[in-house]
Amino acid sequence: MARTRTEEDWHIMDSFVRKLSNTIEFAKKSGWRTFLREVSYRVDNALCDWRLGVDTEGMVGLAELGISNPDLVDYVPLGYRAIWSTLRSIPLERAQSTFLDYGCGKGRAVVAAATLPYRRVIGVEISAELLGAAKRNVALMRSKRAQSVDLTHADAAKYRVPDDVNVIYFFNPFKGQVLQAVVGEILNSSRRAPRPIYIIYFNKKHFDQEIAASERIRKVSEMHVYPNYSCGIYQVVNVAPSG
Repeated sequence: MARTRTEEDWHIMDSFVRKLSNTIEFAKKSGWRTFLREVSYRVDNALCDWRLGVDTEGMVGLAELGISNPDLVDYVPLGYRAIWSTLRSIPLERAQSTFLDYGCGKGRAVVAAATLPYRRVIGVEISAELLGAAKRNVALMRSKRAQSVDLTHADAAKYRVPDDVNVIYFFNPFKGQVLQAVVGEILNSSRRAPRPIYIIYFNKKHFDQEIAASERIRKVSEMHVYPNYSCGIYQVVNVAPSG
């Protein structure tokens, strides 16, 4: 006897048809070479998620999270390869270093960093929903080599940077007054406990504008990564502790 299609079957079929239509439209607009590169990029990230046993994929809009702060930016994960490549370029001994991700979202950068032997990996996220996803991913992930992973529910503008942090990662999570407050706190932490601090900032336009007049944060290098994200690596210049 033939199986009757359910409402769920039709929903799956409709979703597949819409995705196929969008895929064809994207290929027509961008060209097949760009299309194939995009497919490779997405498959690679999906495979990395699968190998690590996590789910960090997918954009999440602020509206979906009930957040309306105009200084904050939607969650979009960066490709694993770009994260690993930049982390490996930082000239610090990882076993003696602490990594901090501002706006960690579902935890992709935290998970990527935790596959390396950092002393400590920290993620800060204002959305309880996204932080919950990050915590699940950290709990389930395979190939964890970091000595510890700490995830904190906090407003970045009010977060006090631990004085052992020396690698700080951003994927354009905020701008404006929030970014201004964060930069100020990074410099305060450097002043409290002088040490080497490197900053990795993807989609760096707002950051470059914020530090344009600063004499304490200097750009070490810059690059672009797929699909079209700028990246700057910066070093904080130490000063003597106040008081």
